[in-house]
Amino acid sequence: MKYRTTAKELRRNNNYIVSAGYCDLQFLLRDLAPNAYTCGVYGWNFDVYDLDEGGVPLTVCTGYRGMVGKTAKGIDIFEARAREIWETRGMTYEETRAAIKNLRRAFIELNTKEA
Repeated sequence: MKYRTTAKELRRNNNYIVSAGYCDLQFLLRDLAPNAYTCGVYGWNFDVYDLDEGGVPLTVCTGYRGMVGKTAKGIDIFEARAREIWETRGMTYEETRAAIKNLRRAFIELNTKEA
């Protein structure tokens, strides 16, 4: 179940935060549920996903407006690869999830590297 949060709370409690537009990471995040959401006077703003695939935790904000953090690196590349994985025939669901998890791990590594 998601909880309501604020951009201020996200900035205070997370080291690595990246943002992506609405549905920009739909295939990469397909098997996950958002942890939190924000809303304002115009309604829902964005969802928050906390990714931790065994390394440094990464917070991903995806939605319409007011998102926290810099734009995620490699959105197009990782999203295209995730789509290929989900649409591949002949893989079991467990194999597909394992491949997506490895892809997410690479996405986290790329976006938590110090510039």
